[in-house]
Amino acid sequence: VVCSTCFPTCFGETCDHWTTHGDSCSTLEGTYDCDCSGCACAAPPTPTPTPRPTPCAGCDQTLVLFLTTDYYPGEISWTVSTQSSACASVTASGGSYSSQHTLYEIVVATDFCASENYMFEILDSYGDGLCCGGGSCSCTGGGSYYLELNGVQIYSSNGAYGSGETFYFTANISPAPTPEPSLRPTPRPTPTPTTPRPTPTPTPKPTPVPTEAP
Repeated sequence: VVCSTCFPTCFGETCDHWTTHGDSCSTLEGTYDCDCSGCACAAPPTPTPTPRPTPCAGCDQTLVLFLTTDYYPGEISWTVSTQSSACASVTASGGSYSSQHTLYEIVVATDFCASENYMFEILDSYGDGLCCGGGSCSCTGGGSYYLELNGVQIYSSNGAYGSGETFYFTANISPAPTPEPSLRPTPRPTPTPTTPRPTPTPTPKPTPVPTEAP
């Protein structure tokens, strides 16, 4: 299509005319000193529209940390961070607990996205993990922790991680199904007999025969 502002400045023809013969505007202008201003071949390419970002799907998964502290709960800290796209922007942290040998149930976040990647990191400032019991620092009397995603355990540790450890995971494609409650069976009703039981007829006692006196 020849634009109305595309003038015949190239050997009596427009640049668009010569492009139908295999020449380009840049060749016509650079080699033959033609002016291709306003011609279709010189128009900037139509920009490709940027597609709208796909909304994040399945960002409703819940991660819970079950943490049993050791003798020094104030040394514990943890973080969760995103390892993939912007859909999975979750950042959470905690630590410096106060109660010894206590089970903490911590809801880390409720917006983890399906198929996205995350990192959980737990640290101990002293460097002995959760291994300190009441009298000695051994994992036989220390703490522990485990992680549940939508009620399914995805990792567990006995606490023997020294100064720290890292766990990488991918959120489930879909939440774990909630099992349907089991219904107790309804007992069958006891059938009522149609014919009543017969009433037993008592056996008459025998009439004693008098004994004659001698």
